[in-house]
Amino acid sequence: MKKSAVNDFFFAGQQNKTDLFDFFHNNVAEFINTSNFPQPFFSIVALFAEDSKYNIAVLHSQYGILFIKSGYEAENEATFNELMLKHKNGDLIVARVQFIHQRKGNMTRLFEILKKIKNEYGLNRIIIESARTEAMQCWCNKNGLKPVFRRSLNYEYS
Repeated sequence: MKKSAVNDFFFAGQQNKTDLFDFFHNNVAEFINTSNFPQPFFSIVALFAEDSKYNIAVLHSQYGILFIKSGYEAENEATFNELMLKHKNGDLIVARVQFIHQRKGNMTRLFEILKKIKNEYGLNRIIIESARTEAMQCWCNKNGLKPVFRRSLNYEYS
């Protein structure tokens, strides 16, 4: 039952206004607000809001992907964070992630939230897609994620 709720969260059309996960649509960008966003994902938005001094610029879903982008200008330099979170075949996939404040535990906090969602809704894995930097690869290894294939840039947590 919970697994289908997650599928509905990422892929359902407007079938039932009372469905907790009905705001994710297959092809239409829908901006998210407190009346259409499932509570388990509030912590993710809060994490990115806190990292950007509460300057959320983009918060919507499209094609089964949750998009968050936020930031601010600091000393004539634009500073932003972003997240692209997908759901496919029972996996939560972090397709893109960047924090303004790095090495402050934000990725670990995001991972803890995703593990809670994975466990609560009976999902298969959490995948970090294209861990290209040495820092992200080290973080994945330190936190128990394993390469999906030998010499892969994708890491998984089962």
